[in-house]
Amino acid sequence: MIPDWVETRLREHRESFRPIWRGFLSDHTAMTTLALIERGEPRASIEEWMASYEANLEPNAPRHRIDDWREGLGDVDAFLGLIDYFEREFEAEGVSETVSRYVPELVSGWARNAFHPMIRLAYGLRFELDAEIAAGLAYAVVIGTSPALADLAARSQPADSLNWPTAIGEGIKWDDKIDHFIKTNPDFVPHTTSDCAKDYADAALDILNATHHFFALHLVTAYHAFRVVSNTVPLPDEMLAAGMTVGFAAAGAPAFEPGVGPQPFTSDTEHDVKIAFSCRELATIHSHPGYDQLASVLEAAMPPLNPRGFRTP
Repeated sequence: MIPDWVETRLREHRESFRPIWRGFLSDHTAMTTLALIERGEPRASIEEWMASYEANLEPNAPRHRIDDWREGLGDVDAFLGLIDYFEREFEAEGVSETVSRYVPELVSGWARNAFHPMIRLAYGLRFELDAEIAAGLAYAVVIGTSPALADLAARSQPADSLNWPTAIGEGIKWDDKIDHFIKTNPDFVPHTTSDCAKDYADAALDILNATHHFFALHLVTAYHAFRVVSNTVPLPDEMLAAGMTVGFAAAGAPAFEPGVGPQPFTSDTEHDVKIAFSCRELATIHSHPGYDQLASVLEAAMPPLNPRGFRTP
């Protein structure tokens, strides 16, 4: 059960800040806060961390009414209007029904912005916070869909093993990397397998354990989000394959070997907390000892937040 103060505080946050800042960075506040609650951090430290992180963010544009979600595609200024739109849909149709209706329309964009619209939606569903479910849907709309990723998913093929690219996505921003990869590799074919979910879960763990790459950790958090959302609206293996493929290319298509044991590593508070949370969840979803082991290693190496809301060095 999420404490009332968290739900109130996250609703205030959602009303105040854009879901992206500096044009391409994701707002991690809601997801990290929920993971910190799950981790058992004290309220004072969490609120201090939230305030410190919010200092980086950009204020929302004034809300304006939106009567058709397509009006907000690719427009971050539409974020608040889209939240209102989806909350009206919740009242009219129900939350799970709304998610089931709109996610298939939006899922082609799930790899954009380093998968964070899908991740934010998944946290809303996982913690049963309607306000964050609406925020996740609105975020997905303002990031936009991707016909190119839909085309990549459509040309995926069943096979006995996964197919990872050797070509990389070039550019600075994540979305530029995935767009570059798709455009310059028109013949690449992602693979789906008979046990597609488990195989991509295994691969994401192997890639992260072998590389500790910052972008590789997003394959784990993305896969976790995809599975959580799939509990409400089943999503096709072909879209999972396409998204994981372009994420791997964005991470530089690193060489990796299966079965590498977990080792501690750190990035920053928000990513450390989220990756440990995703690993613990995936250990349960798949009864996966490798994810359980990595979660334990990461949690043991992660000091608690100090009273100022920052990790102790």
